[in-house]
Amino acid sequence: MGWASGGEVFDPVANALIQLNVPGHVLYMICWTLIGPLQERGWDTEGESLGEFLDYPEIVAAFAACGVEPNEEEG
Repeated sequence: MGWASGGEVFDPVANALIQLNVPGHVLYMICWTLIGPLQERGWDTEGESLGEFLDYPEIVAAFAACGVEPNEEEG
């Protein structure tokens, strides 16, 4: 059984980083660092969170580095 609540952790953090205008490499590293442990805890809706941040290449790259790619419905 998966864990769908990872987005409740990831999304607010990613949004805060965006609002703070952190540099792209910092945005990538923090998101990449957060995605892995959430996946280890069974996060199975990471594609939904990815879909919320498709306009941010650093976040898309962090998800890709963790094995999550956008699907056709997401963009």
